[in-house]
Formats: sequence, structure tokens, C-alpha cells
Amino acid sequence: MIGGIAVADEILVGVDRSETSISALRWAVDEAARRRTTVRAVSVHMAQGHMIVRDDSRRGIATVTTQSVHTELAEALATIVGSLDITVPVDQVVLVGRAEEVLVDMSREAALLVLGSHGDSRVLTSLTLGAVTAHCIRHAACPVVVIPRCGQRPG
Repeated sequence: MIGGIAVADEILVGVDRSETSISALRWAVDEAARRRTTVRAVSVHMAQGHMIVRDDSRRGIATVTTQSVHTELAEALATIVGSLDITVPVDQVVLVGRAEEVLVDMSREAALLVLGSHGDSRVLTSLTLGAVTAHCIRHAACPVVVIPRCGQRPG
């Protein structure tokens, strides 16, 4: 507590199955070990009623049930976390909503937000940041660490 205000020490990390988000999770786990704190790994998907429209440039546009995507993300997140050499507690959360809004909201109770520079979307692969990452940098309530794509230099 500082001045009667609870200070969060948890590290929040957005995970969407992209290579950069997996690198972000690895970095967050290492940083949490140094700080002797915990990690909250969050995957977010967008629901439209009971259906989700997922734009996957490699396979086209698909419409699937919200529950199936929720289950798929939970399993993918568990697999990613399970594949890493983790020495700190990792809370795995799958939520429905707009990723940028959910992560900014959750950043209010985090010491640090860690994101990959680009997410699972293959729409933009330029040197610019992904839309979710750019939004979080501007609006997060805590410091944001951006992990670059492999081969990309931090800037």
C-alpha cells in the first residue's frame, strides 16, 4: 500500500497465438521472476451475438460459435503456457470483447502490460505497430512493454 492505495504488481500480457505474443509471454514470465510477482495471460475474442466472424487471411473468413472460439483460445493459451519453462504463477484468462478495450481496462490493476508488436492478424505486416498494441500504448493505465517481431529491432 502506498498512501492507502493498493499498488498492483501483477504483469498483464496479451496472448493471441501470434509469435510476438508468445515472445511477450516469455518476456513477461522472465520479468515476473525478477520482480517476484505473477503473470496474468489474457486472450480476448470478439463476439457478435452467439457467433464470431474471424478474419484469417490464410484461410479466409469463417463464422464460428462464441463457445468454440472461447474453448479454442483457452486450450491454445494452456498449451502455450505449458510449453514454457515457467517459474512464476500464470493466471490464464479468456475474455469476450474488443482486445484493446479489455487490456486497457485490465491495465488499471497491473504493474505492467506486455504485448507483441503485431498480433495474429496478417492484414498489416509493415513496420507500424498492430492496432491493439498502438491503442494500448496510448491508453493503458500502466507502463507498456512492446516485444518486437523476430528480426525486428526495438525502436
